Amino acid sequence: MPSVRFICMLAAMLVTGACTPGKESSEQQESSQQKEATLQFEGAVIRQPAPGLDKSVGYVSIANRTDKPITLVSAGSTVIGAIEIHETREVEGLMRMRRLMELSIGARDAAQLKPNGKHLMLFRLQPLRVGEQVEIVFTDTAGNQYAHAFDVVPLGYQP
Repeated sequence: MPSVRFICMLAAMLVTGACTPGKESSEQQESSQQKEATLQFEGAVIRQPAPGLDKSVGYVSIANRTDKPITLVSAGSTVIGAIEIHETREVEGLMRMRRLMELSIGARDAAQLKPNGKHLMLFRLQPLRVGEQVEIVFTDTAGNQYAHAFDVVPLGYQP
């Protein structure tokens, strides 16, 4: 037999409409699904920082599923102080890294963020444990946001 508390909570949910999404909720869900269909993230990982350090790298493949280019201009997270897009290149026989102010992904194309190429530099990280997930939110030039969970992997991980 259900408890009185359970019956009261159920009655409160029914009265407030919490059991069925209203028009606004379904519109928000549709908008979120459209954004998810716009960019597809695969292989999203963050390397656990080396002991005593608060910076690391992130790798991911981001596919643009639209007929128009998308340019990402920023990224953020609640557990990462700053996120920058960097590129490593060989210049005169030496590997050099430079910051990119944006990441353009052509229509029906993909950007590969991987070692020795474009990647995410993560600064002022809170302590991370292998196996946990960290949400990173990317923002494009139009202000659209795309959130995705990144898996924390061991320091020596190579995609």
